[in-house]
Amino acid sequence: YFIMTKEAIHKLKPEKMDAIEIKEFVPQSEIEILYISNHYYMAPTNKKDKAFYLFAQAHKASKKVAIGQFAMREKEYVVAISFYKDMLLLNTLHYQYEIRSIELPAIEKEKLTKEELSLAMLLINKLSHKTFKLDKYKDHFVERLKKALKTAKKAKKIPAKKVKKETPTSLSFDKL
Repeated sequence: YFIMTKEAIHKLKPEKMDAIEIKEFVPQSEIEILYISNHYYMAPTNKKDKAFYLFAQAHKASKKVAIGQFAMREKEYVVAISFYKDMLLLNTLHYQYEIRSIELPAIEKEKLTKEELSLAMLLINKLSHKTFKLDKYKDHFVERLKKALKTAKKAKKIPAKKVKKETPTSLSFDKL
């Protein structure tokens, strides 16, 4: 066994970087949706940053994605930067070891009848739309929570009960 101290682990962590180091440019089609972790809009720190706007316009013209690395919050990230709707979009990517391999049977191996496929295609065509409108989908939990909070604002305030100090190993729950 080898025991690592907090100090030794801290020394191994990457130092914060002020810039993203671009490693390569690849076609957009090379970035699998499974690789993408988070999205961030990119903007220059100075509105007259000519290098930023030059990079953005060249990026748009190339139709490629920049792959780079940087460190933030004691973690090193691999990122994909792409031109998206007149701005730059930075996507943090998962590392290869973070993606589980697919161990499912291949879809093509199942024998399907023409009738089954025709029926499935009929359903897909019936539910198909030309555009995707994300705003028509609601997070029902958040909607109910907002409503409950609005109602709670109007409700009479009840003073909080004093909680007895207990040992750290026990838990207590008060009924609402």
